[in-house]
Amino acid sequence: MDIFETFLNIPRLYTAIAEWLSVIIFIGFIPKRYPKKYTLLISILFLSILVAFHLWASTWRINYWVLGMILVVLIMYFFISLTYKVNKFVSGHLTVFAFILSEFMASLEWQLEYYFITNANLNLTFINKLSVNLFDKYNLRISLLLIIVYLMVFLIAFYIEKRYQNRNNKNYFNKGDLPSILVIGVLIFVISNFSFLNINSPITSNNPLEIFYIRTLVDLVGVIILYSQREHTLVSIKNLEVSLMNNLLDRQYEQYKSTMRSIDIINQKYHDLKHHINVIRFETDESAKQKYFDKLEEKIKPYEAIYQTGNKVLDIILNSKGEQIIKGKINFTCIADGELLNFITSIDLVSIFSNALDNAIENLINVEEEKRLLKLSLYSQANLVMIKIENYYENKLRYYNGQLLTTKGNQEYHGFGLKSIKSSVEKYNGSLTINTENNWFTILILIPSVK
Repeated sequence: MDIFETFLNIPRLYTAIAEWLSVIIFIGFIPKRYPKKYTLLISILFLSILVAFHLWASTWRINYWVLGMILVVLIMYFFISLTYKVNKFVSGHLTVFAFILSEFMASLEWQLEYYFITNANLNLTFINKLSVNLFDKYNLRISLLLIIVYLMVFLIAFYIEKRYQNRNNKNYFNKGDLPSILVIGVLIFVISNFSFLNINSPITSNNPLEIFYIRTLVDLVGVIILYSQREHTLVSIKNLEVSLMNNLLDRQYEQYKSTMRSIDIINQKYHDLKHHINVIRFETDESAKQKYFDKLEEKIKPYEAIYQTGNKVLDIILNSKGEQIIKGKINFTCIADGELLNFITSIDLVSIFSNALDNAIENLINVEEEKRLLKLSLYSQANLVMIKIENYYENKLRYYNGQLLTTKGNQEYHGFGLKSIKSSVEKYNGSLTINTENNWFTILILIPSVK
């Protein structure tokens, strides 16, 4: 029975290495918080922590085994969160993925190792070369089979993650999907280890090889389910993005036609403008001359140059708001380096800028004309992309539990703009702050830049 239990338990060192490698797979493409050398040192530190914890936990009573696995998951979570630029929701997703993959990796290797030891009729010398010494207290020797199996799983998973990276999908983790991901992870872990916890049950087995097979198969199914859900989420987001891009292209085409109409109008009025200039030139009354200038400026203002920030999506958003800004007689100042936003998806750019500008424009049309001031600044500072949108306001702001409430009449259908902006910003480990001092409503967004 002691030998049976020894075979049944995956060596703690094997488990620790599998968990560490799985984390490395999933975070390999995520922006790092620190330079490479510090990241490497932190990774080695967490490998040491995982190994030390597993060796310590191996001395616990079996009753505390589940508690030990929960603590392991927390260690993996903090490894991801403290080392890489991801928010808590992305960390949660990656932790579940990494943990289930590590369970599959360790279970597959140990199942093969058990088979070779018990069924291959190999001589003891070869077995010792192939496998660890099963009767060593902590099983600290690493087998050749472990290297082969772990390397194979690592390369396959790494290739899959690289595929996601090439599709620019590293930020596509929906906050709302996290509870279902957690439930899937818990169920897979419980089902795969049920025979290990209780071999005397109608739905379990007392045959070691069958226990290994059940555990490996369930963990493999778990990995497939998690990836299937991820693919489903990505397809949904891609479909939404295609719809959004079609809408943006329609706006861009309308913008192009509007620009061409403006150019035609200016060309048609070219001769008229020459006559106006001659009239102004010979006008001796300064007051009348100034009024003439003001009238001309008002006429040509709708045909001024379009915005060109360096980011096509931002340009389309700004130009689509241009007509509202002109009709609302809003004084709009824009200083923006749009190229800083090229790592942000079109969906999130629309969410951030359209919501913020719409809220500002809707608020400004209700104040006196001379106070209709709107400012947009976009620049880089200390490896941060800084977005500042400011507008004058006079409405009385209301808060509930620290959250800003909408000032619009219909509370049921409004008030989601800021939530949408915040959700998009958090995908990139950014932050959003709001300042309302001196009748200026200021949205400040800080996002770590990605080079």
